[in-house]
Amino acid sequence: MNKRRRSLLQTELILELDKRPAKSITELAGRINAMRPSVSRSLKVLREQNLLVQLNGKWQLTEFGVKEATLSKKLLLDTTEKVRALVEQTGNSIIKSAQEMISF
Repeated sequence: MNKRRRSLLQTELILELDKRPAKSITELAGRINAMRPSVSRSLKVLREQNLLVQLNGKWQLTEFGVKEATLSKKLLLDTTEKVRALVEQTGNSIIKSAQEMISF
């Protein structure tokens, strides 16, 4: 697993290929609503990093790619929880401030 930071597009590709392989770059670009040339460049980078392969005519993750997808999902869940907590904390602070203003 590579510790290198990934672009959002690369992460989207990894997560999408974790769901199921793709028959073509065009299919994969359509699945994530991205431009084909950008997807092609990102796939090249990910293939060079041994995260995916084109096997039997399908783009799919390698063992390292599956591990990267698992890590990406965990990071997304952790970030979502942090944002949720921050929103809750901020919302409570706003409500408290509003209540204090009203009580004057």
